[in-house]
Amino acid sequence: MEGRIKNLKEYKEFRKIFEIFKYYPFYEAWKEQDFKDEFSYLKNNGEIFGWYLNNEEIIGLVSLIYGAKTSHPVSFSNPDKMMYLSDIAVLDKYRGQGVGGNLLDFAINYTNLLKYYEAMYLRTNLNGSMSEGIARSRGFEIIRNNNKIITEEVSFPRTNQDISETDTRKFLIKRL
Repeated sequence: MEGRIKNLKEYKEFRKIFEIFKYYPFYEAWKEQDFKDEFSYLKNNGEIFGWYLNNEEIIGLVSLIYGAKTSHPVSFSNPDKMMYLSDIAVLDKYRGQGVGGNLLDFAINYTNLLKYYEAMYLRTNLNGSMSEGIARSRGFEIIRNNNKIITEEVSFPRTNQDISETDTRKFLIKRL
């Protein structure tokens, strides 16, 4: 798919992409302040890059956090030398066309260019997801401790009351 990746600077572009989390399969009940807080956190602690079509319409994004998040149940010998891949998000009508994979490739290449980070890690659903498949095809591996998958329970209010507010997530890592 034709397009380019560049630094995402505008809140409205971020908001357009993050809107997807309110719908299938996520059904997260985001409020406007939640979107603003997430945008601010990501901009203050890392980078957000957008995938733009040639007409400058944004259709996806990848967000990176410099250093390991202390709130995660994984530990690293050099947490400041870890890049946390926080999000890959693509508008529904552009999924399955390689955008997510290209965003992940960009994130890996960007992190390598910095010549500082030892590894990149991410968090995904325990029972698999599109992002896990893309990540594993790029060399990410499930993080284990004594052969046990390291997991984390996360909770989100939902827009669909038939969906549990709690998800179990696992972590994947790629050595750089």
